Amino acid sequence: MNLKVNGKLPDGLYEDYNQIPMQNPISLISEISRIINIRILEGEEKNSLFQKSSRLLMIELGRRDGVTQLDLVKSTHMKAPTISVTLQKLEKDGYVERKHDDYDLRAVRVYLTEKGKSYNRFIFKKVIFEEENALNCLSDSESKQLMRLLLKVKENLIDENEKIQY
Repeated sequence: MNLKVNGKLPDGLYEDYNQIPMQNPISLISEISRIINIRILEGEEKNSLFQKSSRLLMIELGRRDGVTQLDLVKSTHMKAPTISVTLQKLEKDGYVERKHDDYDLRAVRVYLTEKGKSYNRFIFKKVIFEEENALNCLSDSESKQLMRLLLKVKENLIDENEKIQY
């Protein structure tokens, strides 16, 4: 279902939003993501971690604790001001702490606190449960094929400068 011609949509392809097909791959990915996010957050109290940007930063810090804010901008594809405001909220709530780098005093590194690590472990279990629940209808080979295809799409979306980070 490739609608692009020379990398862009043909002029006048969709005159209004009612003509856009609802069952396209990206819409389905987005819908699946929303469903899983709702299930993960079910029963959670509303706090700074209720925002998607907060959870994304927590996940990234769980992978690579002690990175700079610039590293977070690059790895999450979020804007620097969004990261700054989100980190302020997370720091205020005790999930992260920021410290100046020992070698480069201009750089500020972000670390998970014990409270942040504990929350990440809790959420990780919920994510694994929902992921297994979502994929249990697929065979191992179908699951591997889906992963290969999604990685191919992601790779297509990341420009050359961003690929260096991965």
